[in-house]
Amino acid sequence: GTELEVAGEEHVLLKEDDVIGVLPPSDKIAELKPLGDRILIKTAEAEEKSAGGVLLTSQSAEKPNFGTVVAVGAGKKKEDGEMSAPNVTVGSTVMYSKYSGTEFEEDDQ
Repeated sequence: GTELEVAGEEHVLLKEDDVIGVLPPSDKIAELKPLGDRILIKTAEAEEKSAGGVLLTSQSAEKPNFGTVVAVGAGKKKEDGEMSAPNVTVGSTVMYSKYSGTEFEEDDQ
């Protein structure tokens, strides 16, 4: 995006495709409504012990690449104008690409 200053306040100018979702009035990320074909996933907790029983620090624990679907966008518009709904539903457990997505953290989540 392009950073701007308008009336003394900082703004960012983006294309609609760069907007991930809409936050509710509470501003809780857990209640974010994804746009388009985006999906909000609550990631699984990292293991605290290795398979051999060695305790892992938070930095050495491998981050899991699966989680539970919390919210699903309406889908993607195809070239013919018809909507293509996502293949997953809220509550599904999914595996995702290791380096995909945008990470968010909330104090209570």
